[in-house]
Amino acid sequence: MKKVLNTPVLYVVMALLGFTFTSCNDNNDALELPIDNSIIKENVIITSNYELEAFLGLGVTEIHGSLSISDFPAEEIKGFEQLTMIKGDLHVIANDNLKSMKGFENLTSVGGDLIFLSNDLLTSIEDLGNLSSLGGSVIIEKNNSLTSLKGLQGLESITGSLSVLHNSSLENLEGLDNLSSVNRSLYIGDFSYTPGNTQLKSLEGLENLTSVGNNFVIANNENLISIESLKNLTSVKHLYIWDNININSIAGLENLSSVDGILNISGNDNLTSFKGVENIVSIGEKLLIGNNDKLTSLSDFESLTTVGEEVIITYNDVLQDYCFLKDVNIGSEIDISNNAYNPTLSQIQNDCP
Repeated sequence: MKKVLNTPVLYVVMALLGFTFTSCNDNNDALELPIDNSIIKENVIITSNYELEAFLGLGVTEIHGSLSISDFPAEEIKGFEQLTMIKGDLHVIANDNLKSMKGFENLTSVGGDLIFLSNDLLTSIEDLGNLSSLGGSVIIEKNNSLTSLKGLQGLESITGSLSVLHNSSLENLEGLDNLSSVNRSLYIGDFSYTPGNTQLKSLEGLENLTSVGNNFVIANNENLISIESLKNLTSVKHLYIWDNININSIAGLENLSSVDGILNISGNDNLTSFKGVENIVSIGEKLLIGNNDKLTSLSDFESLTTVGEEVIITYNDVLQDYCFLKDVNIGSEIDISNNAYNPTLSQIQNDCP
């Protein structure tokens, strides 16, 4: 038996593609054909094979709205093999069986956000390898089987933010190799107490990153050891290296000469020194250093001359050396408390050579 589309589904697709409906009459008036039935002019939402069937065989090349794929039951998505452009967002959310983005190899442009959220069996987004233009933000979150960000190598800059959060199988950031700038914020983990990217060991893949326009947060990645891949970072507004309990070095920041806003290095239990900050001359707002249990010295801040607002150094159990502060111009207050040694600024200025 020849298979046909269910009539309501057919009408929906025809409306999306720009068909005009006219009533049948004695003159046998027919449907007006669209100019180009490969262009969908509205948002597309796919949650079932039933909905997907409407697009099979249409050769869709452009979606002038957003494409949302959520709660989809199959391992792969068919029907968008010719798709090259989405003017809105691409959302891939809560698809329990989806394993890859096979079928999206020709996609080159997304005008809005790119979101992969809570796809438990998604192991790869490598089929997005031709994506080179993105107008919004990227969110990669809670994809527990995702092992790589390969597929994003065509992105040289991100207009919005980039968030890589709570992906429990991700070991590095390979796939972001050509990324040089994030105009807004970059989150590798966050400040929640939910486990972050639990298997992330390095920031490999960010070797070409030079600037982050707002917050750069590296937080709550329990197996992160090194940030050495940030060797080309030269510009950031706020930098937070926070609660990465196994990180033992922040080498990789040597090309950073200033932090425009806040520098917060806290809660890194195995960090013994701040080697990597030797070339930072100025911090525009605050310097916050807290709860680094093995930190003994801050002498690596040897070039620091200015902190625009306050300096807060607290709860570092073995920290005793603050001589770097002797010649630093501090805009407002200084708080040194609950460390192994807690001198006043006058004591530092008098006692340090």
